[in-house]
Amino acid sequence: MRVSPRRPHRPAAGRGARAALGVFQLAVPVVPAAHSAVAAPAPDCAAVRCVALTFYDGPTPYTPSVLKLLEAHHAVATFFVLGPHALQRPAVVRRDLHDGEAIGDHTVTHPHLTAVSSARIRSEVDGAARDMALVTRHRPTLLRPPFGDYDARVSAVTGRAGPAVAMWSPDHQDSAREPDPGRLG
Repeated sequence: MRVSPRRPHRPAAGRGARAALGVFQLAVPVVPAAHSAVAAPAPDCAAVRCVALTFYDGPTPYTPSVLKLLEAHHAVATFFVLGPHALQRPAVVRRDLHDGEAIGDHTVTHPHLTAVSSARIRSEVDGAARDMALVTRHRPTLLRPPFGDYDARVSAVTGRAGPAVAMWSPDHQDSAREPDPGRLG
């Protein structure tokens, strides 16, 4: 898995506001389900098509089912975790790590970060990182801002030494649908 360098992204004209905030992209190669158990080198996503599977707002009661599907298809994902959820389901978070998944910060209370004070931004990101460190013994190195709500002030508050921001593309609009436990994606 690779995280692009910490620099702003300039989206193509005509894309939505959320895409305009897209700053970083995680990348893994698209591989067949029956791939070798030997780890391949990180792909050059400028040369080959890449996709990253990400899940956020968890862990939830559905996370173990997602982990089983990932394992069955020899896939990995990044899970962006809410701090209190990590404390509520520590075994699931530890299994994420054990299975080779990456764990990222998704704040404590899921606020729109551009609408809160700088002190609250720091509290949200640091609080979730502390919660995850209690469970995993590691602070996350990735941050997915809730709602993709991210700007220069959020970047300044989280700092250059803070977690790298991982956004998404295209917008899947899953928050506009009612949850369906039988459907993933």
